Amino acid sequence: MAIKISNIYYMLAYAFQSLKYEKNAAFGSEDFENLHSLFAEMLLKGMNRQIKRGVNRDYSLRTEALSGVRGRIDITKSISGMTHMTRQLICEYDEFTEDTLQNRVIKAAITVLLRHGELSPRTRNRLKRLITFLSGVKDIRPAELRFDLLKTQKVNVDYRMLISLCRLLFDGLLMTNENGNYILRSFLPDEKMYRLYERFVREYYRHHYQEFDARAGQIKWDTNTVTDGSRLPIMQSDTMMNSGNKVLIIDTKWYSKTMTSYFGKTSYHAGNMYQIYSYVSNEAKGSVGNVCGVLLYAKTDEPIPPDGDYMISGNRILVKTLDLTKRFDGIQMELNEIANILKDREK
Repeated sequence: MAIKISNIYYMLAYAFQSLKYEKNAAFGSEDFENLHSLFAEMLLKGMNRQIKRGVNRDYSLRTEALSGVRGRIDITKSISGMTHMTRQLICEYDEFTEDTLQNRVIKAAITVLLRHGELSPRTRNRLKRLITFLSGVKDIRPAELRFDLLKTQKVNVDYRMLISLCRLLFDGLLMTNENGNYILRSFLPDEKMYRLYERFVREYYRHHYQEFDARAGQIKWDTNTVTDGSRLPIMQSDTMMNSGNKVLIIDTKWYSKTMTSYFGKTSYHAGNMYQIYSYVSNEAKGSVGNVCGVLLYAKTDEPIPPDGDYMISGNRILVKTLDLTKRFDGIQMELNEIANILKDREK
């Protein structure tokens, strides 16, 4: 599926909620040769901002043999290690250092891009200069990274963006070949792009249409039976927006083909239509006209877009495509048109 590389920047920016979208408009309009160049530029800009403020530091527990006392003496280790023979003691102490887990992740990402990325000489040289500011940070292999430990770490929003970007690089682009050596994909796999696309759409509406309280939400089954409902499957929407008693449900879809064909007849994916109809009818709970559902596909290279507008059981269901090959201002117009559905329903 074709997609403008600079638009991935915007998708990342909204998905991670940390960049100032308007101020970075010029950056997002740049043309990048590939994803490696985009990731490198985002790391460069993000880390250069951090360096001006000061690289993130934190307290880290150190244990080592010292000639003098520092912090707490570990008597057991000192005795078992017979450090008195060298007139030393094993001490544990906290050190305020830049060698944090966050900086190790970022340094590992820069190193991977330098070793395996398809980068211009200028970008490569800028990354080399950047990594000198992390000389006090331990080198770590991607296989040793523990992203689960980062959940408890307190960092500013820009660092969170950088860490999320690094994780996407390692999880989405980094692979090993038959010889066990690292290589970098030139594209994100569909599963990663689908998750990014879903989150981008939701966060776009959260940022620009705060009055509609955009969020992912569960839809309750419209049932009045006394049987235990815990066995019913969970209906989890990608994005729900509200205005008074009006609801707009958006379900994002990322496929290489948005239509199916059977004996020459093209139609929507049956499962997708059943899903959005179920969301709308259960959220409407028998009312008419209060709930609207949108299946929002990322546009493919199919000659005929599958856009459609239907009234089913008194509620509106739309099938829309979002063209990610456009300039981003064109994408904004398409997203705003969908939000205007809810604005029109306010009248």
